[in-house]
Amino acid sequence: MSKAFGPGTEIQLDLIASNGICHSRQTKVRDCHPDALVLYAPMEQGIAAYIPVGSKVTLWQQGENEAYVATVRVTAIRPEMPPLIVTTAPSKVEVTPRRRFFRASTRLPFRAGATNGEVRDISGNGALVCVPPGSLREGKVMRVEIGIPGLALPLRMEAKVVRVFQIDGEEHAGLAFERVNETVRDHIIRHVFIRQRERQASLRHGS
Repeated sequence: MSKAFGPGTEIQLDLIASNGICHSRQTKVRDCHPDALVLYAPMEQGIAAYIPVGSKVTLWQQGENEAYVATVRVTAIRPEMPPLIVTTAPSKVEVTPRRRFFRASTRLPFRAGATNGEVRDISGNGALVCVPPGSLREGKVMRVEIGIPGLALPLRMEAKVVRVFQIDGEEHAGLAFERVNETVRDHIIRHVFIRQRERQASLRHGS
């Protein structure tokens, strides 16, 4: 068992929903065994987040200069207080040299040419944006602008549209950033961690 996911470790849990949306939640490891991990169920407004048995989830643990990532499968839910999630043990733990893969829900202004929209989810590698219907097509590579709080000018980078889909009557596009200046990426990563801290503080205060 990797020490990256030892008892008491704070981790991020990513679950890909059936509609393709990545839901990221913060939680902790309660116990680790040779064949299993026991996690505290992420809480949202005092209610345990629903994660179906059998789901594959991705676990992230942020180190000082790197991040550890592993994919596991949920094998059981224990209805304790707080509820617990039991998963398979990580069979392989990858180490990423930079902290660019963590994601956060957000609301940021987005622009690509004449198209205006809103960023709903972002990481150092890409973003999920809400845009007017028909404005973006899969495979398109374009110059985009994203506004970040605290910066006088929007961040500019190239991005490729990797998928377009509908959610609740709105059109969304998944973007993969390409040839991103590292200073620009660092601004994005900093915003992601600020949003994560805000979310953690909100959960601690039950709001």
